[in-house]
Amino acid sequence: MDAKTRLKFEFKIDEIKKIKHFENDFREYGLNQQDIKNGKINLNIGLGFDQKKELVFFNIKVNCFSMDGKHLLFGIETLFKYKIVDLNKLYRSEETKSYQIPDHFMNTLLGAAISGTRGMLAALNTTPEYQKIFLPMIQADQLIKDLKNQNQGKAGKQ
Repeated sequence: MDAKTRLKFEFKIDEIKKIKHFENDFREYGLNQQDIKNGKINLNIGLGFDQKKELVFFNIKVNCFSMDGKHLLFGIETLFKYKIVDLNKLYRSEETKSYQIPDHFMNTLLGAAISGTRGMLAALNTTPEYQKIFLPMIQADQLIKDLKNQNQGKAGKQ
C-alpha cells in the first residue's frame, strides 16, 4: 500500500461473552480488609482469527491475587469477537498465511476488549471489598507488540 492509499477501518462487535467469573472469600484465607487493599494481577491475552467469518478475537483472562501472590481472590475470562469488513482481502497475506493489521487498529480493538472486561468485573464482583479495588492502567500498544512477537507465524494457522 502506498502512502497515498487510505484504508477505512470498518468493524463491529460480533460477540461479547463472559466465559467464567469467580470470587473467593478472602476471609477463608485468614486475610482481612487491610490485606487486600493492594495485590497482584495476572493478565493473559489470546489473539485469534477466524478466516471464514473474517473475525479477530481476543480471549482475556484476569486473575487478582493477594499481595504475596499466594491467594487467588477473584478473576474473569472473557471473549471479544470483532467482524472486520474485508479482513482477508485487506490484511491477510496468502504468501505468509498471516494477518498484518495496523497496530493502531489492533490497539483500538484490544483496548475495547480490556475496557469491556474491566466493566464486567465491576458489574459482577459482589464482594464489597473487591468492588473498591482499582485495577492498574493497561497499555494496549505494548500488549499488541508482545502478542505480535508471540504469534509471529502462527496467526495464519488459526
